[in-house]
Amino acid sequence: MKPFFSLLFKSALPAAGTLFAAALACRAAEEATQAHAEETGIPVKISERARLAVAMRFEKVVSRPTEALRVYYGVMTVPAGAEKTAALPAAGRVRFFVAPGQKFEAGTPLFSLLSPDLVAMRSDVLSAEAELSRAETNLATLEKRLARLEEIGTKNSALESEAAFLKADVPVLKAAVERARAQWETATAGARFENGELVVPAPEGGRVQALGVSEGAWGERGAGALTFVADAPLEFKGTAFGNDDFSDAEARLAIEVGDETRRLAGTLRAAAQVDEATQSRVIYFAPEKTELSVYPGQIARLEVFPRGAAGGAFVSVPSSAVIKVGTDDVVFVRDP
Repeated sequence: MKPFFSLLFKSALPAAGTLFAAALACRAAEEATQAHAEETGIPVKISERARLAVAMRFEKVVSRPTEALRVYYGVMTVPAGAEKTAALPAAGRVRFFVAPGQKFEAGTPLFSLLSPDLVAMRSDVLSAEAELSRAETNLATLEKRLARLEEIGTKNSALESEAAFLKADVPVLKAAVERARAQWETATAGARFENGELVVPAPEGGRVQALGVSEGAWGERGAGALTFVADAPLEFKGTAFGNDDFSDAEARLAIEVGDETRRLAGTLRAAAQVDEATQSRVIYFAPEKTELSVYPGQIARLEVFPRGAAGGAFVSVPSSAVIKVGTDDVVFVRDP
């Protein structure tokens, strides 16, 4: 019987299978249980303990024409537009409810603002509403008195003049109220005013990237209170040669999740502009579904192949799945 590590195949690899690499697998020889024919290799059983000891990883591969496969390496990045800034609606002192790196959901209070300008705006609204209410009340009272005088056939020129003045003044006061309310609503849109402070909630879920001002510091109107990354699926970003053609190509994103390498379907796009200095261009790949454990900056690889080229008898074996035992290249194939 051949030793367990002579796991070499005379025939082609399976159309689809799961490969994993091992740097040290000598211990597994003690656990080999049975052998197949010489041309199919020798099955071995590797315990969980041995697998963890040698840091074996699982990697699923799909049958592709080897000569057609192109591989690009890159990193997972936050899509353009996902980085956002929460600005101060008015000048004032800031108090934060979140910290850098903290994840939050939509509606979570981000910060509060103690602003004299907002207090003045609120006071303007209340004053305008009070003046309008007083004018409408006085006008209603005068109209009742004039109605009684008219019933008994008496007129009062002074009351009539005062009523006419109030009638003309009410539309002006209503316009002032609407103007004050509009200014207030613009400054406090999406926030709530509590105990003299404006509490600003998160418009959407995300993660705090950085604070724009110090806790308790004074910030000017329009300044960034904090920046955050909105919840959005990460995308792959890499570099390709300028003359690489992606017009009729399919792609899969290979990325490490736990102790496995998973392949994700998605949409491939390439920048139209080619860097003249490097003769390269940026390529992007947006997965249809992003694994939760994937993080910005994580290294990944993109496998690109011609559309409709799924047939073929061979699989491209990643170098991570091949180990050297003496002069032999050994590949371990996990049973389905």
